Amino acid sequence: MRRSRKRLAVFVACVLATAACGDDHRGSTSTSRYATRVLVSDGAVPADHVDANLKNPWGIVFNPTGPVWVANNGTQTSTLYDGTGTAAPDGFDAPGREPPQGPAR
Repeated sequence: MRRSRKRLAVFVACVLATAACGDDHRGSTSTSRYATRVLVSDGAVPADHVDANLKNPWGIVFNPTGPVWVANNGTQTSTLYDGTGTAAPDGFDAPGREPPQGPAR
């Protein structure tokens, strides 16, 4: 009996703490908004800049004071972009294997 009361008290305390921390924004008058803008694309979707090397990008590195570095897995290249989506004049070829051919396994 004593354990069940203690467990119930802990459970109620957790529920109340969770409810006190939550903010469901009901009745909020905030007018915060944001806009989405596609800076770079491989041409499949409209964007400010088109980069044919941008195929299966991954390994994105954001530098707070410099360029964004993107590894293009599909073309075995790497590209540096500035904050507007403009690519650096020279891309980088990834040494090693050739780009994959055929369907993915």
